[in-house]
Amino acid sequence: MQRLISALASNNGKARIPALKFKEGEITKTATSNVEKGTVLAKGFFPWKPQSQDPQEGVVYLKACSKAGKVTEEQIRKQLKKLKPYKAPGPDGILNIVLTKMLTC
Repeated sequence: MQRLISALASNNGKARIPALKFKEGEITKTATSNVEKGTVLAKGFFPWKPQSQDPQEGVVYLKACSKAGKVTEEQIRKQLKKLKPYKAPGPDGILNIVLTKMLTC
């Protein structure tokens, strides 16, 4: 790794990313310029969403739960007290420390 970082830049850029091999269909290609490498990395890390969000045929979905009880404020407080404050946030992006500090407000 040290050799890669300390080597002279061949394309006048500061980033030292080696040539990337990728497939386009059945053809294997090599990305050598920074623009090509950026495009390949972007496609790999951020793929496009599927075109259709329609339910798939032949899949059996469960019925919606109709017997779920009402969530009380006390139940929410109890769960918030169990949170570890410095863990990674959930899908909503709200940090646990923020949620736990809200209990004292």
